[in-house]
Amino acid sequence: MHLSARVESTKQCVNSTANAARNFLQPNTAARLEDMFNEKVTAAESSTNANLRDLASKIPIRRGSAMDKRPSYSEILGNTMKKGGSEVGDQTEIGKSMIEVGTTFEKLGMLEREILSDVYNNFFKPFSNHLQVEWSNIATEKRRLDLARLDLDAAKSKSKGCQDP
Repeated sequence: MHLSARVESTKQCVNSTANAARNFLQPNTAARLEDMFNEKVTAAESSTNANLRDLASKIPIRRGSAMDKRPSYSEILGNTMKKGGSEVGDQTEIGKSMIEVGTTFEKLGMLEREILSDVYNNFFKPFSNHLQVEWSNIATEKRRLDLARLDLDAAKSKSKGCQDP
């Protein structure tokens, strides 16, 4: 039972870490829900179940990683500052400053998107795969062990009944 408790504890830690990573990658709940939905539909398109494939083909989704297509908050701020600097006038000091800071924020947003993409591809995807694939294998083996233990207990009680006159 000690091993079983460790397995459950590991599963809980992996789940909470995966949720924290998902929140880090996309703090916006609505966008996170859209990404999860798109992942499920994309997975259903490659399913062996024909009904599930047909249903998935009728649902319009955003192809590719939606995370890569959305501008980050830093990029939005940078674009806004550059537009504002242009409207004020790039000949004025405040206009030049706004354009310069806006360009810096755009670069920062691109770097932020790059690191989020790396975290998603190199950490979150393998971690999620572990949760989906490996945990189902562990759960199957755990059920087998529980059934074997029950069979052993039944055999022991049956053999005790045969030995006592």
